Amino acid sequence: MGVYLVMGLIGIPVFSSSVAGIASFTTPSFGFIIGFIMMGVFIPLFKKLLSNKIKNRYCLNFIVSIIGLFIDYLCGFIYAIFLYKVLMVLETDMTVFKIFVNFVAIFIPFDIIKCVLASIISKRIEDSTIN
Repeated sequence: MGVYLVMGLIGIPVFSSSVAGIASFTTPSFGFIIGFIMMGVFIPLFKKLLSNKIKNRYCLNFIVSIIGLFIDYLCGFIYAIFLYKVLMVLETDMTVFKIFVNFVAIFIPFDIIKCVLASIISKRIEDSTIN
């Protein structure tokens, strides 16, 4: 994730908004990129912490995926609020509720489906590497 971030910041158009370089700091989606890095730090920690308490690997992987998703949403949401309300870099008539709906809420159903699929796939990968 660090390499991905550096690539985008030096100007390679790897971010979904097709904005690259320093200008990417002014896009609300940049908060989610920061969230990806935070997920990479915290997901392994939570998985290790919860692996003794949750024996079902599907359930463990799903819960850890949801925690990671929450971390990403939180980083993205806070960053979007920061841009809209503190720096006022973007349009100022966005309420906190509108920011939540536009940047978090609309993605929740599909992201939960992706968490379910990721938990199933990761369990199968874990099983195939053990055997």
